[in-house]
Amino acid sequence: MAKKKKEEVTTETAVAVELPAQVITETGEDQSLIEIIELPGYEDLNDSKVLGNVKEVFKGFDYDATENMGKKFEDTKALAQYVEHSMKDIRTIRSRAEASELLQRGASMARFWYIGDSLDKALTQGTYGTAAYNKLATEMKKSVPYIYQLRAVAARLTVVDCYLLGIRGCDTTTLRKLAQVKDDDTRKNIIKAFVTLIKDTSDRDAIDRARKALTAAINMDQKSDFIDVSTSDPSQGGSPVEVTEEYQDIMRQFNKWQKMLKKVINEEACDEFYNALDGFFMSDTVPDAETHLDDVKAEAETTRSLLEAAITVLKDNIEHIDSLSGVAVTDADGNKINASTNAKTSR
Repeated sequence: MAKKKKEEVTTETAVAVELPAQVITETGEDQSLIEIIELPGYEDLNDSKVLGNVKEVFKGFDYDATENMGKKFEDTKALAQYVEHSMKDIRTIRSRAEASELLQRGASMARFWYIGDSLDKALTQGTYGTAAYNKLATEMKKSVPYIYQLRAVAARLTVVDCYLLGIRGCDTTTLRKLAQVKDDDTRKNIIKAFVTLIKDTSDRDAIDRARKALTAAINMDQKSDFIDVSTSDPSQGGSPVEVTEEYQDIMRQFNKWQKMLKKVINEEACDEFYNALDGFFMSDTVPDAETHLDDVKAEAETTRSLLEAAITVLKDNIEHIDSLSGVAVTDADGNKINASTNAKTSR
């Protein structure tokens, strides 16, 4: 008995069922959200203009290039106090500026969530017709996948998530990528781990490492279990539809095996393995050298057995893949359909 085909999902109901997966490859912030600020050059400034700006920032500050500093500071104690007080002022202004920037970043990413939430509700509650996504994409000068990504941010992240991520330096591209992590627990754990790692701004290196770890976690998730639920590329204007269970399963299996095989045939990893094997030796100066050498040989034998087993499995895999060449489109009764003549033949 032929399986009943799943109903197609229109653009109006897609989000209610499942947001289509998207691969987001860009790095850095969405350029449409960046305001270009022209920076001054030497031709724009002089000593007087710089002093004026410093006075605006540091209220009460004054400086006279002609003043006799030796008389102004009677002893080294007075001079030291001046330097320490000035350094404190600089630290206060910088702290205030950085705090303001962090708060504004947090608010900006929260505002991005509100955009997605408003968009999601409008598309759900409104009556914009069957071409709503294409119309929006054209009017916004964005792609159809970008519209889905905006909705996904609101659907899969919370406004608190976005604020906490933003205040830690994440941009809207990162939010859109996080929204593509389909498993709720995985996504929440990635976000929580990142937020927990960065408690303050004291260690810049630690913050950079945490951001790299966040990016790596997102990329690993997308590579490990990515399957687009559309039969056509949304970026080319296709409408997302659900495909058969068999299609979904085989595409998922291809992705899983490609991931494993790419690791096996990775040239750098192979070179490291070969170099370790070719360069190995055991000196009698090593304590318990014989015991350690026995351990190495035991691991070598285990690895060799696994490689031999892998060769057998891979040969079987190739045979099964080759069998796909005989697959053809069939009708409900299992009869093959000749694509060129639409003629039915018995299977």
